[in-house]
Amino acid sequence: MLGEASGIVKNNGSQRICSVMSNLDAKYVRSISLEKALERDFVWIDVRTPAEFKEAHIPDSYNVPLLSNEERIEVGIVYKQLGEKAARMLGFKRVIPRLIPMVDEIVQYAQSKEILL
Repeated sequence: MLGEASGIVKNNGSQRICSVMSNLDAKYVRSISLEKALERDFVWIDVRTPAEFKEAHIPDSYNVPLLSNEERIEVGIVYKQLGEKAARMLGFKRVIPRLIPMVDEIVQYAQSKEILL
């Protein structure tokens, strides 16, 4: 696990990911106040782990976790032992392969409603 994470830090994948994320079009990412969000008929998507979701969540929200409970622990250990960059890269490595299926699941669940993450 830790050797794998330290290998992630050494490659240039983080530069490519950061480049893509910094070039996101603002029309796809918006801020909204909680008050305004509660006034509208959004589908609330909670991307925290299943354990975090079980502990507390917005009523009627839908859980599509980015990381499993075990993966969150793994990322936390890497953070403590190797630092923030290694932990972020391990998180990216776990999440990126799942993004398309996650988006498909969210869109299918939401049907035609607006989505709030």
